[in-house]
Amino acid sequence: MRSAISDRSIRRKLRGCLFRLAAAGLAAILLSAVLELGLRLLPVNRGLAAQAVTTDDPILHFRPNRDSYYSHGWRMTLANPIHTNNAGYVSDLDYSSEAPHPLLAIVGDSYIEAAMVPWESTAAGRLAREVEGTGAVYSFGVSGAPLSQYLAQVGDIRARYGADGYVVLVVGNDFDESLAQYKQDPGFHYFREQPDGSLSLELQPLQIGTARHLVRRSRLGMYLVANLKILNVRSQLAARGSGSDSWVGNTVAAAEQQRVEDSRRAVDTFLARLPAAAGVTPERVLIVVDGIRPQLYEDRQLEKASSSYFALMRRYLLERGSSAGFEMLDMQPRFVQRFRRTAERFEFEEDAHWNDAGHDEFANAIRESHLWQALIVENGR
Repeated sequence: MRSAISDRSIRRKLRGCLFRLAAAGLAAILLSAVLELGLRLLPVNRGLAAQAVTTDDPILHFRPNRDSYYSHGWRMTLANPIHTNNAGYVSDLDYSSEAPHPLLAIVGDSYIEAAMVPWESTAAGRLAREVEGTGAVYSFGVSGAPLSQYLAQVGDIRARYGADGYVVLVVGNDFDESLAQYKQDPGFHYFREQPDGSLSLELQPLQIGTARHLVRRSRLGMYLVANLKILNVRSQLAARGSGSDSWVGNTVAAAEQQRVEDSRRAVDTFLARLPAAAGVTPERVLIVVDGIRPQLYEDRQLEKASSSYFALMRRYLLERGSSAGFEMLDMQPRFVQRFRRTAERFEFEEDAHWNDAGHDEFANAIRESHLWQALIVENGR
């Protein structure tokens, strides 16, 4: 008798537990559905939908002919509509192998991708309008790309479009992140040391799995991943805990000897191989280096940052590039001078990427370069 009562009691408890679990599951589904529908009315960061990268298709690009939205953070600030063109890059222009020449290609990472800036306000957008009908300006920006990827990207541009000149933008985290021992994100090319001590360019393939496809189809999923960045919580907390002085130029400020030496080898390899990859002489390549922001707005802060990793690598790249015959352009003096005149900052309050003023000054710098004068002005723009 007691056994039967005990069994009935256990079954009742089990049914109650299952009911509560089912109710919780149903509530979670309903809540997710409500959030999904609600977020479809808001400017959720929908990403750029990177495509698979393989040995047969080795250059990272995004889903072609797609309209999307960028926004920043949980409040979805900096909301900006984005168009990905026929070649899979952020641009309002379609690219063609029969583009009018002279053709100038602008290569870089997220600063050139510039998802948070209206395309017509980016440096590429401004310059493209100026040469319309007499030439072309194409931009190739992919967030996360370092020097090693720029080398592969330039080679692809040469093969597809036969660019007559190149602008390559270099920022603070482009140096060590070119080396496989420091970074190996799928989709990019990295320098890997060989037994003879040389550096070879190797591809880290990118596969797009089912989970990523499902997240891309969901506004809630994209809000969690792209706006809240839940997959990067640990690194975000570590960055906040380290303090602002620990970071200069969007990279760790500490100039450890091994890191600096490795990065210098990456720079030397990049510069040595760039002309052949581009198919042009060094003077047809303008290498632009970002300033030390936000430290450049205060003399004391800038002096304090002068021994940081980015400061050392900036100087090294500018010196070595000039010696190799490239046209080198340092954005820092331009930013400092303009800030003293106008008090404009060149990045967003909540994001370190260049804002409208930053892109405006970048475009001005390109216009004043020898490359622009030789390629565009003297060709009868």
